[in-house]
Amino acid sequence: MVDKEFSIAKVSGRIYKDVIFQKLLPSPKKKPEEKAEEKTRPSVDLSKVDETDLNIIKLLVKDSRTTLSAIGTELGIGTSTVYKRITRLVKEGVIRRFTILADGDKLGLGSAAYIGVTCAKGMKDEVIRKLLDQPEVVEIHEVLEPYDLLVKVRSRDLQSLKEGPLNTVSEIEGISETRSILVLNTLKEALYNL
Repeated sequence: MVDKEFSIAKVSGRIYKDVIFQKLLPSPKKKPEEKAEEKTRPSVDLSKVDETDLNIIKLLVKDSRTTLSAIGTELGIGTSTVYKRITRLVKEGVIRRFTILADGDKLGLGSAAYIGVTCAKGMKDEVIRKLLDQPEVVEIHEVLEPYDLLVKVRSRDLQSLKEGPLNTVSEIEGISETRSILVLNTLKEALYNL
């Protein structure tokens, strides 16, 4: 059985979720000191991020499995220089993790929808907590008008989308209104457009 992997970040008292479709490899167990280190990320001095750093990031965004030597060859710099720069970018929090972008269609999650969610007064944090427990919810964004949240859900087909997440999300206590937008076709999906 394949587990889903969730990455949760708490920013300004709000909880956000970023879902990776399938966890292909077990994540390593973190030591207590590593967990504490994650909570206090150092501030990034953007003057230290130069064009070479951005080019390394662009290559890793295209394919996070790109080897250090391939990056070095592409950019005309040594492998050890690439290693040192990536290590620094990770340490400074510029690169938060190395991940994949899975094809929802090939995973049997071919239908997607966005749900505009309006929360009852004072209920947004509770609604977010409940949305985090929904397996079909793959993105949660806090937005400005006309909704409080923009939620992306995925399911195997249109029928299961209607019967599943579109229905269950709208029934969450604390949600006063939802508006669904069905995705017909995804023309571009990327984490960053560098």
